[in-house]
Amino acid sequence: MEAGSYIRLKYGTPELSRKFVHFCACSIVLFWPLFDASHWGWRLNVTVTTRLLYKGAILKDPEDEDVRAMSRTSSPSELLYGPLQMTLVMCYVGLNKFMTLTGVAIMASLIGDGVAAI
Repeated sequence: MEAGSYIRLKYGTPELSRKFVHFCACSIVLFWPLFDASHWGWRLNVTVTTRLLYKGAILKDPEDEDVRAMSRTSSPSELLYGPLQMTLVMCYVGLNKFMTLTGVAIMASLIGDGVAAI
């Protein structure tokens, strides 16, 4: 998310930073073989969801860099719609479809959605 904030600050457009975050978040499947399925650490992907809920529902700061990088209008409540839905799908895949072909297919469709407008 920090790289998305940097892109938004450098180029001044939220669309490019949102696409970058979208693409990179879904590319995590490339690193799945590096995770040890017997260790509990691969389940930490749910922390992203809690971060979006905190920033969108509790903090509600329109000047926050994460809010500005992931929303179209710099509205914190916008994080509770599309970005939260995408993150919930990513958590479902990360927890229930970890290292399966189905999980890779779902994440690949999210990458396609992210780069469709580019």
